[in-house]
Amino acid sequence: MKSWWMILVVLLTMMTLSGCAKPESTSPVEEQSAPEPTNSPLNAHTPMPVGTPVPVEEGEGQTASITALALDAAAEHFDVPRETIEVLKVEAVEWPNSCLGCAAPDTFCAQVITPGYRIVVKMGDATREVHTDAKGVHIRFCDEGGGDIGPVGDRRPAPDQAWTQLQALLDYWQAQKPGYGLDQVQSRWQGNDITPPELLGSTHTLFRADRWNVVIDCPVVPDPLCGVTLSHAEMGTVWKGTVDATGKVVEDATPTSVALEHPCEEKVEPKDYDSWAGVEIEPMDDGFHFTHRVPYVCCAKVIFSAGGTAADGVIRIVETNVGEICRCMCPYVVEGEIHGLPSGTYTVEFWGIQKLPAHELTLQASTKVIVP
Repeated sequence: MKSWWMILVVLLTMMTLSGCAKPESTSPVEEQSAPEPTNSPLNAHTPMPVGTPVPVEEGEGQTASITALALDAAAEHFDVPRETIEVLKVEAVEWPNSCLGCAAPDTFCAQVITPGYRIVVKMGDATREVHTDAKGVHIRFCDEGGGDIGPVGDRRPAPDQAWTQLQALLDYWQAQKPGYGLDQVQSRWQGNDITPPELLGSTHTLFRADRWNVVIDCPVVPDPLCGVTLSHAEMGTVWKGTVDATGKVVEDATPTSVALEHPCEEKVEPKDYDSWAGVEIEPMDDGFHFTHRVPYVCCAKVIFSAGGTAADGVIRIVETNVGEICRCMCPYVVEGEIHGLPSGTYTVEFWGIQKLPAHELTLQASTKVIVP
């Protein structure tokens, strides 16, 4: 009798443990890129309308990267500020030809199914379609009727001189604007000559890494003085200046930053983080003093640098973690001063905290300040 009870107890214990067992974790779905164009003729496939949407699972990074390239190309082609372009729709599609479903009359297009993206943007009162291939190497602009209003955006390699200038710029930003955190993307830059074929008087080179973009515009003359714009896919323009053939960098009126202490306020309880977080700004004669309270991971060392210009009326505080990442949270106080601003009203944006590739820049807070 005792043996029977022992067997019953063992069986019940095994059932309980199996019910509480942690299920096997499933591996995350791998990020998929749209497949490369095939060489099969169009009539070998089922007929489809121009730009047929396809159920392709795209990772957020892939879609964001293609959208950023499309916005850069649209801003360049239509000569409008990138930040004024509104994205209405992004979808993965299969174009019916190599012209991405957007060709001028009498243009030859290879009849091959070409995976890519349709990106609908709004510029002022105009709505345009931007058609790309799967990797953003080829880009076309279409009017509302689907006609071609721009050349294919062939991405030619950046010239060696432009790479030399980029390195000089990166060295300058790391020394003068370390809060941008561009050293975290130092080895991932890709460079392309984006000069339109019909443009003869200047060259345009685009460098990009993660969400950062550098555009270098140079006149075609000996020892040119080249204009430079540093922007971010989310923030917009961060820095403007020039670089010459020797690598000498001169910046425009980007505000100067004075960093104060950035301690971790360990006395703040986690339950109070939401009510504790926020920003405070006090105007000064040529700028302002700010305090940004933000919960972030432990082991961090948070630094900042100012971006934007007085002419744009937007000052961006860019915050980067140059320390480590621990599995705990800590309330940080980022405090500093911004100088070099003429009298006026400014929008102040706080972007942080960047630690690539784990943490990208996001808008933490935005407020107004009146500099007397």
